[in-house]
Amino acid sequence: MTVDERVKQLTETLIHNDNFGAINNAFLDLTEDHEFRQLGKPEINNKIKETVTAVSKVVVKDAEITEFMSLSVRKYQLWHGCFFVNKRLATFFYFEEFNMGLLAITKTRNHTDLIRITMSKHSRCFH
Repeated sequence: MTVDERVKQLTETLIHNDNFGAINNAFLDLTEDHEFRQLGKPEINNKIKETVTAVSKVVVKDAEITEFMSLSVRKYQLWHGCFFVNKRLATFFYFEEFNMGLLAITKTRNHTDLIRITMSKHSRCFH
């Protein structure tokens, strides 16, 4: 499968599927593609950073956010990255075109909270 096909599969899964595990798996499959990994450039989008860290603080009581990193894949208007929430790994991806993405916060070895995020100019919401 080409990178274009994988990204299309991810966007369709994100938009049309309420199984957040399937969405996260589609993202993880995409990140395993060497060609895709070469497209990302280190860059911070402050709006996305503020949103995913604010959501993390709602999901995890007394959350301490550290080591935020993100990449921009301009070809797909895609941002993705990771950070730590109380020393636990959190990952995210976000498509600007669809104003939608997913945040995954590892809680324990066998439990990850998955939160779909959407953003607009005037508000932030998640579910």
